Amino acid sequence: MCMKADSRESGEHNRNDTCSSGRTTDVKGDRVQVFVHGVALVLRHHGAPFDVVQSVRKQLIEYLDVPHEGTFLKRAKYTILWPLAYFLGNEPPVEADQPFHFSGKAWRWMRQRFNCKSRKNVHLWYSFLQSKRAAAPVTPDIVLENFQKHRVQMQMPDPLRDEGELLDEVLDNLAAVIDRIVSRTRFELRRVFRSPELAVHKAS
Repeated sequence: MCMKADSRESGEHNRNDTCSSGRTTDVKGDRVQVFVHGVALVLRHHGAPFDVVQSVRKQLIEYLDVPHEGTFLKRAKYTILWPLAYFLGNEPPVEADQPFHFSGKAWRWMRQRFNCKSRKNVHLWYSFLQSKRAAAPVTPDIVLENFQKHRVQMQMPDPLRDEGELLDEVLDNLAAVIDRIVSRTRFELRRVFRSPELAVHKAS
């Protein structure tokens, strides 16, 4: 009985190990597939042809299929950030560890939507950016890593306190703004005191 029970427990333990290790190896594929699925849903909602969506899926899967989660996150962010920046004419975001650009059918379709400045395309590229909402939750390791980065940044000395020249430049710029505000306020107050009936009329 003991030997049978031990064998059952051993078999159960081995099955659990297999499931656990299999799940671990599938995590990389899961996060890529989940993210790409969200991007595909956005494109389909905005009328992208099937072959365009498939082209986007293929290119994203090839680019995002990396073992390290941190690298995946940087690449995923870049792929959804730069289209909106390009559409608006803003500076492109910082590239990930490797450059990326859509090509083929995907790029030909995107280029048409980039060139036409309309509310419809503003909605498209803003929605494309929001594909990040479909991504799988990050692991606790990534959360801890980000907290540590923020802590380092918060512990850095304030450049305005250490660099006297920079502080003087900021104060000089503020002085010009404050002078304009004071001048405008003084002008308005003089009008009120000279013609109080105007102020009363405005208030009513």
